[in-house]
Amino acid sequence: MKKSKSRFTLIELLVVIAIIAILAAMLLPALQKARDRAKSAQCMSNLKTHGFAVTSYCDTFSDFLPTTNFYASGISFWHNAFIELKQLPGPRPDSARPIPRGVLACPAEGGQRTWTTYTYWNTWKGAHYGMNRYLRHKYIGNPSTWERTEPRKRSAARTPSVTFTIGDKGVDTLTKVAPQVELRANDYVMGRRHSDKWNYTCLDGSVKNMGNYPLAGNYWDYGNFLYAPTQW
Repeated sequence: MKKSKSRFTLIELLVVIAIIAILAAMLLPALQKARDRAKSAQCMSNLKTHGFAVTSYCDTFSDFLPTTNFYASGISFWHNAFIELKQLPGPRPDSARPIPRGVLACPAEGGQRTWTTYTYWNTWKGAHYGMNRYLRHKYIGNPSTWERTEPRKRSAARTPSVTFTIGDKGVDTLTKVAPQVELRANDYVMGRRHSDKWNYTCLDGSVKNMGNYPLAGNYWDYGNFLYAPTQW
């Protein structure tokens, strides 16, 4: 007498497929969260390197803080200056190689986002991170120029554990201003791309994240120690 072979019926196959689909739906959010955490951790590692670079810059230049731009011709921006001084690994980004790479690239900013008529280069200036405008700028809301820079020493900082130095910058959909190289509440929003949080480093070298955007849209953003290293 032949033994009957066990076979799956169509209904059983559909049940198995449905169970697999349910399990996948339950696991995918957890996997996505794990990926997001990994990207945030890599971003914070990048910012730790930037924090060391700020410290190295101050040690090199008699404790004076760096400025966001207005360096020598052909260097221009803070990240280019840090690379030129060997405080960050290269190569230097430029308009011919506009996509941020290495420690200048946040892994959570994976798209090729630009702002309206801006080119990719003019949107990002070669980095997904920006520097706090007021590290070396007068406490005024006027546009940044060389004449408005104000030398300040890191040792004079009132609250180094909270004052921003470098952090995630993002494409602004509110004021319609591309992030460029600065972090400033009035014009340049932080890039909240880590579960609606943004990562940053402070003057003491610590790396943190934040879910809000302090003083967003405030012309007098310099009147707060989050932005101002010294008394205004």
